[in-house]
Amino acid sequence: MKYLIYILLLILVNGCGTLGGWDNCAFPISFSKLDAAINRLYDEYPNYKMPEKWKDYDNWSQGGYDFLESRIFYFGSVPEEMYYITFLGDSKELKSADTRNTVIAVRA
Repeated sequence: MKYLIYILLLILVNGCGTLGGWDNCAFPISFSKLDAAINRLYDEYPNYKMPEKWKDYDNWSQGGYDFLESRIFYFGSVPEEMYYITFLGDSKELKSADTRNTVIAVRA
């Protein structure tokens, strides 16, 4: 049994990376336009921002993930949920490239 658990954990870690994640989603829009849309969403609907009571869990940079361009979306209805979304690609590359597609991943 111990070996089965070890094998399953090994497959899980190798298959998902250290952050894990689900299927990637591609949007036919540049990073800058998607970023502006998310910022507009936060401005118009601040309830989607992480509330102060959960700020202790926003420790991704302490875990070494500050190189990722990411956003956190909060949903306050019961059960409360938060999703950590990352953009695929290097942050500097995303901001400077004029791409027609932006890919995100739901990580945690």
